[in-house]
Amino acid sequence: VLGVALLKSQKQTLMLTGILRLLNTIVQAFPALLIARLLRQIESGNSLHPSQPLRSALLLVSVLSVKMLLENQYFHNVVKCACEVRGSLAGMIFDKSLRLSSGGGDRKAGTSDDESTDKKKNKGALGSGGVLNLMQ
Repeated sequence: VLGVALLKSQKQTLMLTGILRLLNTIVQAFPALLIARLLRQIESGNSLHPSQPLRSALLLVSVLSVKMLLENQYFHNVVKCACEVRGSLAGMIFDKSLRLSSGGGDRKAGTSDDESTDKKKNKGALGSGGVLNLMQ
């Protein structure tokens, strides 16, 4: 149930993150090809015009820059999505803890008030304040 709610609320961010990861994976193959091309051009010696290896080097730098931007945007989206999910869960827990009564659920049927109070002290039961402290 929580996974479905997470998917509904973060669907656009998750889709964009997946697309960025796919593009990053595709672009990752190009630097190796460009380095091999550049090395072949350098090894050919003076048979090529000097602008061709220079053009290959500039293309390599531009492909690596694009890869860096895609990768950084991917990690930014991952962290942003994680922060939004954590904030949403903390807000839901906070709202739920405000609706809890101070002694809600601690008393069992058939026990007296004195027994219930003793058990609460012995077990260190968490009230809404304890739940809020755990969120920190």
